[in-house]
Amino acid sequence: MTYLGRFSDQNNTFSAPIKLKIAHTLRVVREIRILAEHCNSGFIHPEIAECAALLHDIGRFQQYASFGTYDDRTSIDHAALGTVIIDQFNMLSQYPEAQQNLIRTAIIHHNHAFVPKNLQPDAHTLTHMLRDADKLDIWKLTIDQDMNKPVDTRISPENLERLRTFRKIPYAEVETKADARMFRISWIFDVHFMQTIQTILSRGYIGQMFSKLPRTKQLQEVQETIENLLQYRLKEHSLQPNNELQQSSLESGLSD
Repeated sequence: MTYLGRFSDQNNTFSAPIKLKIAHTLRVVREIRILAEHCNSGFIHPEIAECAALLHDIGRFQQYASFGTYDDRTSIDHAALGTVIIDQFNMLSQYPEAQQNLIRTAIIHHNHAFVPKNLQPDAHTLTHMLRDADKLDIWKLTIDQDMNKPVDTRISPENLERLRTFRKIPYAEVETKADARMFRISWIFDVHFMQTIQTILSRGYIGQMFSKLPRTKQLQEVQETIENLLQYRLKEHSLQPNNELQQSSLESGLSD
């Protein structure tokens, strides 16, 4: 909050876009705390997970101040900028170097299309925890924002086919509001933990996201298939020995 003071006005208040990112950050901290309790197998101390969540979007504030947008495509990679700011202001100085590097690694990869497969186990776990926690809150935020908006019928056939075949939609291929909605739905194929799947289902995210797409027979079938798939994965996992809600076979299977 001391750092964020530089983005407030003379009355020590923040603009609406800055407030949005502050609120998002604090919710991601709460989401990752839940994942840390259920999913980390002792790899990651909860405080380290919460620190990564607290700083994961630290670059967003300077990004908006400099470019007036949160769109990385037309400005700058906010994760890369964030790691520069973290080092510039010594935000991780209280941690040993190994933990500093762990947090930086998770932040630098939290917004990438894919996580490198050669990460160390602790970095792999924390990076995926951060990505899952981030997705959970962005889904909630976009659902809330879409609530009173009309359905957009302009769907790219290529993106619909990607969704139908359980593939992530590239951000660069998003052209319409409907494409953007399908793009966020396709993040489901990149979740890593069973706890995340359980949360998606319990909060009804899938139905709420599909409700803002055209109610065509094809899209209804895609929605039902995705929901059935997630339910199957949870049931399959519950039948396994030592069935903590940990890694999801979605991430290692369908997202490739």
